[in-house]
Amino acid sequence: MTTSLVLVVAVLLLAYANGANDNFKGVATLFGSATCDYRRALAVATVATLLGSLAALVAAKGLLAAFSGKGLVAATALADPAFLPAVAVGAAATILLATRIGMPVSTTHALVGALIGGGLAAGGGRPPCAPHPHLRRAAACQSRARPRRGGAALSVAA
Repeated sequence: MTTSLVLVVAVLLLAYANGANDNFKGVATLFGSATCDYRRALAVATVATLLGSLAALVAAKGLLAAFSGKGLVAATALADPAFLPAVAVGAAATILLATRIGMPVSTTHALVGALIGGGLAAGGGRPPCAPHPHLRRAAACQSRARPRRGGAALSVAA
């Protein structure tokens, strides 16, 4: 029961962080164009977010089962009752910090980063399982692109 309560509180914190970061983005033009005052635009954003959440509950029932971290994190880490709350709190902290300091942030990226970080921590700092194929491709692209960008920056600076 306690683990479930901790998980619910962690997920609510993550939802709060996501709302604090994303809520107003969808209706910023209403305020920016002076179509609505700040309070009315915020009310529209709140109602739209609530309706979107309710629609997501109906439309995405299988999403949680489809994306459980399987293949990204070892099954032993996923089985640990403290793992999912740690991921939710880590992602929420990342989003809240980025929102507070005015940095752009993606909730999806924060969640995937928290899953990978939690998996690394659970595995003693080494990858707990083979990296996901998409992650391998992204890492390969990053490592190939870095020298070229650096070289181009040096040639422009010179």
